[in-house]
Amino acid sequence: MAATPRIEWVDLSSDVGERPGAAGMAEDFALLEVITSANVACGGHAGDRRSMRTICEVAVGNGVAIGAQVSYVDREGFGRRRLNIAPATLTEQLREQWGELAEEAGSAGGQVAYMRPHGALYNAALVDAEVATAVLDATPPGTPVLCLAGTVLAELATRRGHPVAPEIFADRAVTDAGLLVPRGTPGAVLEDPDHVADRLAEWLRTGHLTSHSGTQVAVAARSICLHSDTPGAVAAARKLRETLVAAGAALRPFADTSRRQETTDSASGIRATQAATRVGTPPAAADAKPSPQIRISQYGERAVLVDLEGIAAARLADTARQALGPDLLDSVPAATCVLLRFGTPIGASTVESLLLPHVRGLGQDAESTDEGPVNTASITIDVRYDGADLAEVAETLDISVEEVIELHTQATYRVAFFGFSPGFAYLTGLPSILQLPRRTTPRTAVPAGAVAVASAYTAVYPRSSPGGWHLLGHTDAQMFDADRNPPTLIVPGSTVRFRPV
Repeated sequence: MAATPRIEWVDLSSDVGERPGAAGMAEDFALLEVITSANVACGGHAGDRRSMRTICEVAVGNGVAIGAQVSYVDREGFGRRRLNIAPATLTEQLREQWGELAEEAGSAGGQVAYMRPHGALYNAALVDAEVATAVLDATPPGTPVLCLAGTVLAELATRRGHPVAPEIFADRAVTDAGLLVPRGTPGAVLEDPDHVADRLAEWLRTGHLTSHSGTQVAVAARSICLHSDTPGAVAAARKLRETLVAAGAALRPFADTSRRQETTDSASGIRATQAATRVGTPPAAADAKPSPQIRISQYGERAVLVDLEGIAAARLADTARQALGPDLLDSVPAATCVLLRFGTPIGASTVESLLLPHVRGLGQDAESTDEGPVNTASITIDVRYDGADLAEVAETLDISVEEVIELHTQATYRVAFFGFSPGFAYLTGLPSILQLPRRTTPRTAVPAGAVAVASAYTAVYPRSSPGGWHLLGHTDAQMFDADRNPPTLIVPGSTVRFRPV
């Protein structure tokens, strides 16, 4: 029996969903049989809805934790070029990537358990407080962050209440400071599987790595990352796992996928246990739809975050307003959660007891219930279908431009949540044939009023901003006006139709 190592258990992670085609997916499947955490490419540098869903399904089946590997939106440069992007814009791009992966993970029966930047974004966030802040602003409160220890990102994450899982790179050389030797430097990437396994076995015993210059460097880590694009990555992963187990280390995900964890609220400094509450209906019959459930996390004295399973965010927000009374000051729906803010201190258990009787019967499809729509407001938006991508969308789908317009205008949409910029409403109900991945090269400026589609959503850009959605047309409707009450033309739960003019 192997002697107990200095480090008794570790996580083994790898980047997946990055390589196109059947061959790339086959290698990912092989890695998912070896690793314990999957850093899933979520559209910025690689990956799309289909790859995310497939990877998540396999990960859930194998008991592998799912992490959002967010990136600069730079598919041409594979996310390995540092881009000069305004922090607010970067945060919104990363939120969108997180949201898309969260939806696919939820559809696969799992959830996103942690955040990890990719490539140039990772390297920038390690040393640049502005970039690190943008990354953390896009990370749901209390979500673990996977990164190198002793860095700006790790320090800021800890201050803001994010558990930090320090990582070590199996196939990358380190400097005397414990940082990565830049790619392109001779010896920066380690390709010999035996050497990779031996150096990590030594690290298990001693807590030290030999740096690029030959110095012994103490490296604190809980997770070992093996790059999937390193030659022979699958064989190296298998060899590494065998070596770690033989050395006496247990392998398991660092992130608790049930998301029971302690965190410090960044605003109030109050210690709270997150996601300790699961609210739902009793088990349903085998032929019935899955019962909706929610998880409640305490955030400070006067707010809770409600994570959703099987409930539309806008519907839950509306239900909360009815169930929780006048002390509820605000309910803010997002892609997979709702933030509830109160006028007086309130505990998660109290919110649970008040919401529980109202959760039964709710479901993602608002129109399939007997309760009626979340919000009775309905608006028709006139659109000139002259978008820059209209012809390309038609060609991609192998249908006519007229058919694209008909599909887009015949559907009834519902406002699910807001994001990206003030007044940017994500509308669900887009016909499946129009659900295209975002453009591989986003535009630096999309004009205000642009009507666009991407993934499962359609939207109207309320102001000029960067974007990678496919532009079908434009409207003169003013979607956001700070002097208007409410400032948005439409609100969560409202229904929307588009009319060609």
